[in-house]
Amino acid sequence: MNFTELVTQRPSLWMQQFFLKWWFSWAANMNIDFRQPCDICRYEPNRLCCDGTRVGVGFRHSNFTEISTPDSSLQTQQTLHRRMDRCYLKNKPGVEKRQMIAYREALDNIARTTIAEFEPLDIPENNDRINLLMQALPEEAHQSFQRFIRGMSEFERVAYASVLKMLATTASVTSILSPEYALFLQEFLTNENLSDFEFNRQMYEMRAFAPEIRDLIAESMLNNNNILPDDIKLFLVHLTNESLNLPVYAPEDATFQFGTYNPEKLGRAYYFNEHGVKLRNVRKFQIDEDRADRNNDHDDEAMDFERCRKIYSKIQQSLSKTAAGDEIGWEFTSSVMKTGCSAYCQMKDELYRTRDPKANWAANMNIDFRQPCDICRYEPTSINDHELNQHPAHLTCFFDHSHCYGFHMTVAEGRKDPSASLYSHLAKPPQSVFYDFACNLQEYCLNRESGYYRNVRFVHDIFHGYSHKCSTSFRSSRLQGFESVNSEICEQFNRF
Repeated sequence: MNFTELVTQRPSLWMQQFFLKWWFSWAANMNIDFRQPCDICRYEPNRLCCDGTRVGVGFRHSNFTEISTPDSSLQTQQTLHRRMDRCYLKNKPGVEKRQMIAYREALDNIARTTIAEFEPLDIPENNDRINLLMQALPEEAHQSFQRFIRGMSEFERVAYASVLKMLATTASVTSILSPEYALFLQEFLTNENLSDFEFNRQMYEMRAFAPEIRDLIAESMLNNNNILPDDIKLFLVHLTNESLNLPVYAPEDATFQFGTYNPEKLGRAYYFNEHGVKLRNVRKFQIDEDRADRNNDHDDEAMDFERCRKIYSKIQQSLSKTAAGDEIGWEFTSSVMKTGCSAYCQMKDELYRTRDPKANWAANMNIDFRQPCDICRYEPTSINDHELNQHPAHLTCFFDHSHCYGFHMTVAEGRKDPSASLYSHLAKPPQSVFYDFACNLQEYCLNRESGYYRNVRFVHDIFHGYSHKCSTSFRSSRLQGFESVNSEICEQFNRF
């Protein structure tokens, strides 16, 4: 039965067999071979969207090798720096952690108050915070901060406060200004012979990577006879140096590891190169051994006002909590389709067969996807702790321009999956990665493969970004050029 014949019939769309035939007939009708690279990006995608979803109870007995498993033959690498070493107000020797938190909270409060009220800061209730911050701020920021308190115009003060608000968090300075763009800004700040055309061009380009810094430069010059004040220049040069001087581990050279493309055995199939093979081995770092009780969300805890959790809506909570960060999981889909978890498992199995004819590893496990879950039978209720142990399989995929670059199976989807997948299979890192927990994904990546990820911009997809309290540097809406990006392509794909 072909696609045209199916659409002319009138059975219920959510009947199990009809839906499966309709979906895969439609997919086949599109003549898409997912083993081919994106026509635009080829094997060097600039932007990737990643997400995981629970693939159903039928995979609970599957055997596969975790993609994030380090190569035991490689030497354990030292962790060069941690979250609090990369933020603007770093932890200092001899200063208690609680005191550093007070510094950051004071800076955040002053910045937010300025942005919200547009009021001068030279008022009694702020004096204690100001005096506190003068002890913590780098010397290069003292002159500009003192003028911010008493001498800036209204719009320049708000632009400066917007930058301070981002610097008040424990996010890496590179999330605000990556080393690649820091070089661009450094040249811009030190070249005094720019023509008007070149100046305007570079200011326009700055909107794509540091719009807050661009606004600060523009407002400062407007209030200083079109000359960038020395205190602002000193402050920005310091920011560029902080980004450029971050020590990194160089990634291993990318070489084809022939024999590593084996979806049937390994449970993964990525097509970031023409052979689908690994290019690097995952390395182990000291941070992975430091704390056996470290939770899955943080290597180092953030502050209270910026600590992000994977928050679910009330509607979602009433249905189910699926894979970490996956708001459209198998149970939600099953409840809409009215077909139960068995149908969804069968559909996922058929999807993999369509995605890659060689990836028949699931079938080799002798699993009958027509059988219901042993626990839920045909009436799944919710994913509680007991059921989570019985439904361990997740699928993690990467997309760009609505093109799927591949997938891998994992017991519990988390930050380790996109980090290990890209490093091991993609020769050149993308410019941007969309992920529902991008703030902590960046921390995880920089704590380990800092050389590979140093210039990668981590951003939340729009749907999940509303629930995050972290630095605004992870918001894609602040950057020019992301208006046409479908950051929810993974959610849309996972819905099926």
